[in-house]
Amino acid sequence: MKKIFQYILLFISGIALGVLLFSENDFLGISDLINNQVENNYLAVEKPGNKEKSAFVQSAIPMLGKEIIVNGTIQEGYKNIENELVLYVSVSNIPFVVSCTLENTNMQIFSPIKLGEIISIKGRFTEIDTQMEMESCMVLKRESDTE
Repeated sequence: MKKIFQYILLFISGIALGVLLFSENDFLGISDLINNQVENNYLAVEKPGNKEKSAFVQSAIPMLGKEIIVNGTIQEGYKNIENELVLYVSVSNIPFVVSCTLENTNMQIFSPIKLGEIISIKGRFTEIDTQMEMESCMVLKRESDTE
């Protein structure tokens, strides 16, 4: 009888502890401590990058609609619905990935694009949000052209 009482008591205390720790009602303020700690770490890591991005966005606004040249490394590429090649290029001095849609892809690309290849492209800067968008791009120079 004593063991049954101990098992029942252990079972009830487990349920009470589970309700206490995992319920929406925070009786001990544990989630506030955890959330505060996560927010502190998040802000310490992300805030400088956000300042850098917002400063770049402010400096890039006057260039909207103008043609620019970027030099960087190809991260990804795919063909869109119009069968144009869209490249994602990482540029060392731009805190965003540059998305560039090549105009007349078949006339510009004669050999396959390689990930990690260094490329120089010229295009019209149209938008900056989560990435920097360029349209009507032309390939000026590719790493494979020099080999």
